[in-house]
Amino acid sequence: MVPVTVRSGKQVVVRFRFACDKQLRYAVDQLAWLSLQRSEWARAYYDQQRARAIVIAGRCEPWERNG
Repeated sequence: MVPVTVRSGKQVVVRFRFACDKQLRYAVDQLAWLSLQRSEWARAYYDQQRARAIVIAGRCEPWERNG
């Protein structure tokens, strides 16, 4: 479930790990999703990360927005 970091010279790429326990991944995903309904800090963190992902998808780098 942990991302894979690949380094080559000056380039660093973080990739999704496909080889893992799928049942564990599903259980952790469900736990995280259900925690959004009960935990205020989890919802706030989720909303913050969603906002950053939208900024990145819009081709505006997050460090430009956050200073």
